[in-house]
Amino acid sequence: MTSKVYRFLVLAGVVMFGCIPATYGQTAVTGAITGTVTDASGAAITGATVEVVNADTGVADQTVTNNAGIYGFRSLIPGSYTVKVKQANFAPFERPDLVVNVGTIVRVDVPLIVGTVNSAVTVTTEAPILQIDSAEVSQTIQARQINDLPTFGRNVTRLTLLAPGVSMPGGQLDVHPENAGEDFNVNINGASPNNNSHLLDGVENTEVI
Repeated sequence: MTSKVYRFLVLAGVVMFGCIPATYGQTAVTGAITGTVTDASGAAITGATVEVVNADTGVADQTVTNNAGIYGFRSLIPGSYTVKVKQANFAPFERPDLVVNVGTIVRVDVPLIVGTVNSAVTVTTEAPILQIDSAEVSQTIQARQINDLPTFGRNVTRLTLLAPGVSMPGGQLDVHPENAGEDFNVNINGASPNNNSHLLDGVENTEVI
């Protein structure tokens, strides 16, 4: 083998190794809430205070709208949230019972009306919020489902088959016995199981084989 060929193979190996983290670093563990705050004419309201409160933990986070009236909370743990918006000379706005799941972006556009702090607008019923800010498909499996659904040896990784676009390669049961100590390879939207990433409490837990 010539030195030139050897150097080329070494360089190719380094490039391939450097690409591995990008393959396994795109799995989301949080969700988001975003939207635009406007007045009755549809004009953007700059500097409005937007607060999001987790109904389960009581933890709150705040931000303000930018010059286009846009606000965003990008790293929310899954749960139920309330969005509150305040701005001088406008009635406060509140939207409770917003369910945020892993990998989802919930859009809440807020039309403020002229009013005082003694008046308020609370939205209690509304059409289901569609995710239009991302094409990502996700599935949240609740604790009750894990407890109630059969998992063959309590191996919860089988529940990934509940997600849209997920299937199990042929012969998988022969390769991996049904036990809680092993996970199952799955194809997601036809991709190879080697492209899957596993996170445990937000920490990379992928075993590359």
